[in-house]
Amino acid sequence: MGSTTSTLRASTIILLALTPQALAADGADFSNNLFSDLAPVLALFGEQVSKQFLSQSLTWLEDVIFAMAPLGIVTAIVSAVRVGGPNWLKAIVGRARESRAVAEVELMSSTSHEVCELWNGEAIVRVMGSPEVAEILYFEDETDGQGGPRFLTLEAAKVAGILENVEELKSDPNLQGDASISAPNISLNICEANEQGELWLFAILGIVLQFGCLIFIGITRYHPTINWKDQNSEYAYPLMASGTLLVVMGMMACSRAVQASSEEDIWVSKRSFRILWVQKSSRVNDQHFGSYALFGDGERKKLITSRRAYKYSSRNLLRTLSIVGSFVCIAGFVTQFVGLRALHWSASVAQLVVTLAMTAARTWIRRKMSERPRAMTLPVDKDGLDGLTLTFGTSPDKLWGAENSSIRQNSNSNWEVITPHKYLGYEDAQEAHNAPYKDAQNIIRMRMELEHSTSWKGSSHSFVQELDACLRSLLACLMGSKDITLVDSFERSEVFRWAMPVKVDRVVQCITMTAEKSYPSTWIVNASELRAVISLWCYGENPSRIKNPYRLPCLGDDPRAVLRVLGPATHRFIRDCERWVDRGGLFAVVENGKLRGNTNQVRVTAQVLSETIARMRGHTDDTTGGVDMYFILCDHVLGTEPVDSDGCNNSLTLVSTVPLRQMCAQEILSSFLWAIVGTVLSINGDTQSRSATPLGDHESMNDERPGSKLENSFFRELAAIITNSGVTSNIQDAYALIIPPFAAAGKLPRGPSSELAQDEIESI
Repeated sequence: MGSTTSTLRASTIILLALTPQALAADGADFSNNLFSDLAPVLALFGEQVSKQFLSQSLTWLEDVIFAMAPLGIVTAIVSAVRVGGPNWLKAIVGRARESRAVAEVELMSSTSHEVCELWNGEAIVRVMGSPEVAEILYFEDETDGQGGPRFLTLEAAKVAGILENVEELKSDPNLQGDASISAPNISLNICEANEQGELWLFAILGIVLQFGCLIFIGITRYHPTINWKDQNSEYAYPLMASGTLLVVMGMMACSRAVQASSEEDIWVSKRSFRILWVQKSSRVNDQHFGSYALFGDGERKKLITSRRAYKYSSRNLLRTLSIVGSFVCIAGFVTQFVGLRALHWSASVAQLVVTLAMTAARTWIRRKMSERPRAMTLPVDKDGLDGLTLTFGTSPDKLWGAENSSIRQNSNSNWEVITPHKYLGYEDAQEAHNAPYKDAQNIIRMRMELEHSTSWKGSSHSFVQELDACLRSLLACLMGSKDITLVDSFERSEVFRWAMPVKVDRVVQCITMTAEKSYPSTWIVNASELRAVISLWCYGENPSRIKNPYRLPCLGDDPRAVLRVLGPATHRFIRDCERWVDRGGLFAVVENGKLRGNTNQVRVTAQVLSETIARMRGHTDDTTGGVDMYFILCDHVLGTEPVDSDGCNNSLTLVSTVPLRQMCAQEILSSFLWAIVGTVLSINGDTQSRSATPLGDHESMNDERPGSKLENSFFRELAAIITNSGVTSNIQDAYALIIPPFAAAGKLPRGPSSELAQDEIESI
């Protein structure tokens, strides 16, 4: 045991004594091999860093910066071959069957119909696909003579002459066509582009560092005093210097080849603008991307677009640059490597230091790529443009604040249609339109411009189509009908407007909607305007249904009950409804105080119209025994403003169930009809008595007697148009929209049984 310990101790002493001598003998060779090999080998790698710099290069100054003391020589060669090399050269680097889109995603600055840039909630990523992303320019100052801010697409701004190209685009029609469907360049415009002064500074720094390194190595090799020959051979420095120059030229050629694969245009505006991108939720390349709005950094007057180069001359240039750059780079690297191996280790160290310094400089130039842009999360269950519009219309500074973090959209709406409300007539609607420009109308216009910029119709589109067809048909019927007499001002007018009251930030204003005459009896309704009103209105509504505790067999198991105020529950109005509106359906007489004080969640006791009239006449003991009464919780109250009239402080209401957006469409139609009444002097159509509802309409009651109801040819045509368009589901609801405004204006026609009906009502 003792001898073993002594042997181990002696061996350790001998080893420790010999190690310094071995290290001293081999240290020079080890350090020479390490440093002489590290610098040139390191220059071969750096794949992702090189790709990142190449994908954002737009100028020849960046070619110079990329080539000086380069990193990623292999990546540069392969990149040049992928974007523009001939097929035989692509086969050599293993990219013979690669599509152009794959190379575009990784290397090029352009976007196209196959490649796009999207926000995934954390960063801007490039993927293959064609999603719905809109690039919008926001001009805060007046651009069209109407006052207020505007949203314009790039194409619209070019057509309007607001944006001009720094250099006229000279390309074939194929490039122009592709540009119109290409995805926007988010990464190039999310932040301001690097200033030319900064690029000049780093280009000069790169030249100084690279050629300063060559001068330093030359001095250490040939200066008579220093003369670090070591194991130098006579050809070492010439090989190293010529190889370095070849590598620089080859890298510049490869970088230029990648740049030449896309064509950039700079669009300049005389007015300052801000830029944003609206991204619709979609699945692209098997990846899900949510709905967002991204906001560019600060005001600017310049926008950059980058598209694929399709010109034949560009393809020839790409082939030449990729072939020349590849072989020059390879030849230069081999020559430089051989020279550095034969030089003193200080030469490799100097080249390594310069390479690390330029790598840091290139990373600094691309520093904005790591910045997190301002982003707004758009709700999935609602039309995302609405919240964005309301923020722009009331507090746009929130979107471009100093804080550089994602912002979330406020779900509370500060824009709502006031219901029930006092309808504006024909003349009042014209005056409301001519009033000074208001925030509410400005928000409508902004919503329309955003829709036009994004080409997103939203979930209200189907209801707007029905309403649009209905309004155009009603106006055509109005102009072409021989059963009515119109006021002269309307017959001569080229524009018809109707209005609704809206509350914006607790301020009540009026918005107007427009229809324009295109031919003597043909009208065009601004569907985008209707869509904006309905969409903004629904945005502030709670989409959840209120659970009704009572089952309504005629309405469904869990209906969304809507209460429409038809008019005051006076004997005169009740008589008009009894004569013109079918008795089927559910009606209720509600105290005006309930309707004024709380327009949501009003509980009513509803019955069919005949029973409601009987209760109003005080005949409940005789006529209503055993009848159905429904206790309904209504979550919306629409219609005319409740007014105490002739000592009556109750209103007659109709209960219906419709989808939220259809409810909004019906209310717009109601305001339209109240304005239409002002254009009608008299109704001359044939008025007849009837006792039953036509087949397919709302059910009439069994106790309806011959001559108990009236029907006019003009009203019948209006009701058919409204029902057939789909705005209402039956004639009952159509007449509930038609009769109140004509009754309030005293323009209901008298029928053959008018005197009898009048006697009946007076006997109550």
